[in-house]
Amino acid sequence: MTTSAGSISIEPIVDIEYLRSLLNEHWGDTLLMGGRAWPCDQIKAFGAFDPDRELLGYATWNILRTTALVFTLDSFVQGRKIGSLLLDAIGDAARDLGAKAIRVMTTNDNAPALVYYQKLGYQMVAFFPGAVDVYRTVATKLPTTGYMGLPVRDAIELEKQL
Repeated sequence: MTTSAGSISIEPIVDIEYLRSLLNEHWGDTLLMGGRAWPCDQIKAFGAFDPDRELLGYATWNILRTTALVFTLDSFVQGRKIGSLLLDAIGDAARDLGAKAIRVMTTNDNAPALVYYQKLGYQMVAFFPGAVDVYRTVATKLPTTGYMGLPVRDAIELEKQL
């Protein structure tokens, strides 16, 4: 699946080593969501590329039962709707694979993400107090402080029907 929005191309990232290097740089190569660990070789990804093939952002995901789980959403440029384009691509691909919903996760400190996802139509569906401390045992790159110096402790999941 390849889609294009203006000068931005959204394409699957199929090179597992490239994906592993991206994840290791930003998150670690094992991601946690849906009550389990997801190693890199079980993760799907889309990248947003400019015409010169520069990576503008990427998102990782997979399906658990009938829900697309979005593990990471990284946009390296602001104001170009990279995140929305990537989420739309995941939604389309997941729907084609039989998913009925798409779910994202953020942390208690990340007020901008909570606002962003809700503006896109996502609803808060789960709150996991202290979950990030548990996640850090596997995902050691997770920060202990975040937005405006708040401690990063809790996970919040938001979902939207496809």
